[in-house]
Amino acid sequence: MSRPFDRQGRGIGQQPAPIARFAADTIPADEEISGTGILKQVNDTDFPIVILTIELPENKLTDQFTINLEDVTTVQKNTLTQLVGKTISFLYVTEQTNALLEIEVGGRFLLDADINVLKGTTSKVTGELGADEVTTGDVPGLITITAADGEVTEFPFFVTSELLEVNGTTVTAFYEERTRNTVKAVSLAK
Repeated sequence: MSRPFDRQGRGIGQQPAPIARFAADTIPADEEISGTGILKQVNDTDFPIVILTIELPENKLTDQFTINLEDVTTVQKNTLTQLVGKTISFLYVTEQTNALLEIEVGGRFLLDADINVLKGTTSKVTGELGADEVTTGDVPGLITITAADGEVTEFPFFVTSELLEVNGTTVTAFYEERTRNTVKAVSLAK
């Protein structure tokens, strides 16, 4: 029998009731959601982040979830790899985030993105670029674009020296709103 978890990822006694996955905008930020599904794939990105592909049979969908192995210290990547094909129980949070695709300044694109991804459905915001320092670790920094009306749009992003060179400049940022699912605890369902 699998168990729910406390904040440190330790089991606390009883099996979690499966909870249907809701649209991200109906769940308050940082509210943990209990899930059960079949772990289909484990993909490395930059340590300590790993991408899990989980099939959720109850909802008839497959989705991707990130797990930060420095935050969830009760599991290691090789353990996750051994769980592929097995049913797991997990806790996760879901949030909307802005995925920065490209930045244009003075008719020049800074991020070398495939221009074909900048389609009609891509959102864009024009305003002053805010980036404080080059990202030196393995966790993204934060870029802001402050529009003329004062509205601030934030982007988690690895800040480069090229972006710092245009800090404070008016730019156009192209982006997509995406849902990010972050695993907070995981165990083998029994």
